[in-house]
Amino acid sequence: IIQKYLELNPQIQESLQSSTQEIIASSQFILKNISMGLLAFLGALPGVVTVTVITAIATLLTSMNYPAVQKWFLQKFKGKHVLKTKMVASDLGKAMVGFIRAQLLLVALTMLITTVGLLLIGNEYAFTIGILTGLLDLVPIIGPAIIFIPWGLVLLFTGAVVPAIKILLIYAVTTVVRRIVEPKILADNIGIHPLPTLVSMYAGLSLFGAWGLILGPTAIIVYESMRKAGFFHRA
Repeated sequence: IIQKYLELNPQIQESLQSSTQEIIASSQFILKNISMGLLAFLGALPGVVTVTVITAIATLLTSMNYPAVQKWFLQKFKGKHVLKTKMVASDLGKAMVGFIRAQLLLVALTMLITTVGLLLIGNEYAFTIGILTGLLDLVPIIGPAIIFIPWGLVLLFTGAVVPAIKILLIYAVTTVVRRIVEPKILADNIGIHPLPTLVSMYAGLSLFGAWGLILGPTAIIVYESMRKAGFFHRA
């Protein structure tokens, strides 16, 4: 009946053909943009990974050898500034340990949400993907997106719409929860208010890219430490 109806209505046939061509053209445009985005992403990936690895190693080595680092740092200052500098260095050391603790908590949270979400939809690799997602969460900007977005898009373009929606929903929930709790967790562990933490992270990201996510809060910590130590007070 539908076929006969369409045969008797050439306008409907033309409309369907036009809509099909538009869908094909839109799909080609989307695929082209995705391909260009992936190429740009892969080009930037080595730099982002390098920044993350260097920062992690530097933070770990500094925290392990903090007394020696503090002693070397204090030797650069003399007189009345030694005590103030020691206070600042002490605050920075505590903040550094707190930053590592906060990142571990965020990684654990990402692992938990991802694993539970994948288990709920019946994915047999839930634990493996959850661990991998948590580790990728340490990479600024990119994070779990490198897994979930291509995964969801492949499912979507192969016709598996419902699984694609489930995968992208898990990623969305993980991302939203992390963005909400990250400033609070960082603030509780490095000793500054959540609002300045959030502002400093986004300001740092805008000014310095991936490095800014670390440099922003660090600048706030240094300023607060120097202010409490009396560096900005007139003699």
